[in-house]
Amino acid sequence: MATDRREIVFEDVVWFGAFSTNMCFQCFYLKGDDHHIQEIGFNSSSTDGHNFETYGADECSCKNGRCVKDSRGYWKCLCAPRHSLKGKDCEPCDCGRNGKCIFTESYFEKNGSVKYEKKCVCDAGFADKYGTCTECICGINSKCEFEYGEKNCYCLEGFAEQDGVCIECNCGEGGYCEFKNGKKTCTCFDFYQFNGDICEECDCGEKGKCSFLKGQKKCDCDSGYADDWGFCRETCIADEQCGNSGTCRNRGGSKFCDCKPGITGDKCEVIDDCVNGKYKDCSGEKGICVYDQKEEKALCKCSGNTKYDDRDNICRVCNCGDNGICSFKNGEKTCECNAGYAGVNGTCIRCACGDKGTCSFINGVKKCECDAGYVENDGICKQCDCGEKGKCSFLNGQKRCDCELGYTDDRGLCRGRFKTLTLPFDIQLYRVSKVIRRYF
Repeated sequence: MATDRREIVFEDVVWFGAFSTNMCFQCFYLKGDDHHIQEIGFNSSSTDGHNFETYGADECSCKNGRCVKDSRGYWKCLCAPRHSLKGKDCEPCDCGRNGKCIFTESYFEKNGSVKYEKKCVCDAGFADKYGTCTECICGINSKCEFEYGEKNCYCLEGFAEQDGVCIECNCGEGGYCEFKNGKKTCTCFDFYQFNGDICEECDCGEKGKCSFLKGQKKCDCDSGYADDWGFCRETCIADEQCGNSGTCRNRGGSKFCDCKPGITGDKCEVIDDCVNGKYKDCSGEKGICVYDQKEEKALCKCSGNTKYDDRDNICRVCNCGDNGICSFKNGEKTCECNAGYAGVNGTCIRCACGDKGTCSFINGVKKCECDAGYVENDGICKQCDCGEKGKCSFLNGQKRCDCELGYTDDRGLCRGRFKTLTLPFDIQLYRVSKVIRRYF
């Protein structure tokens, strides 16, 4: 009995089949590496020869295919030859003998629809041409595709197409390499020029033309400009032509402006910190960025009612009234008030406690901090001293002494109630006891 043995690969399953002249068919299902083989049959009574026998068909529906269980007991749909899974069923899908046909699925969340598209996954050396894997070779350093039926070679970096094959073609990182009439041709990008067989960086600035001469960079500069270290710069005659205290000096046969630290430009006209640095936002409303010649650094200079904000490096409105000086410290407004004034709600207002005290506002309420020997009376620090043994204050404008125990107010001073007697001890004790009894 003549036998035709074939192997058909679908996704993660393998079919081994034996076809005979009387259509007897026996096939096996092999899952992964567990070598579990489940025998499945072929029913030759079908008119199309692909009506597979099923097991537990009530649990699985598989049009144009067969439901089988894997080693874990899950149902799977095995598609017939020249078919591929589309949703839950197998639909016709054929890309020829040199590739595999699949359906890709796209889900549209807006309307909940699903779109399927045929895709050919072709073998090496083949590409999709109108739905069939067709020979397409551009060499190992390329990707070959068909577009509108025409072969296209997409070469890797450092390669270019010649006669339908990608071969080495390198102009360096600064140029594009291609073959024209079989000859390598380099097209250099901006600020690059051809040097030998590759494109190298070559830039002399806006005022010059760059080229290579015997492998060396050369700058052909415009009138009034000269080559200064490979860049065309404007020349000078005297120091007066150089801004921000720059000096005009001879260098390489031409004179150029030498600039102070933080200054650039052909004529030292650019203050770096004012353009792109710390004070780039200074210039504007009542603010200007300048160069301090003595300190040799940029400064943000404010005018009018603005002051320099050291946090944001800009000029901001800062006003404490006519009796104080306003400034910013760490981005916070600060008022330094004149004598006899104190800050409240960002403004210096009258606040006097006399020349013997310091006046301030706490939560909007005036407070006097008086010197030693002085106490506040009607908002002014006045002299008020009761001696070491008492505390002085004013009550309804009158001085008052609160004396310690054993002391009493004696004409504005806290004095002891008893005088020390230089008598014998027993006599002193007797007299003191009498005084105490009389007193109490």
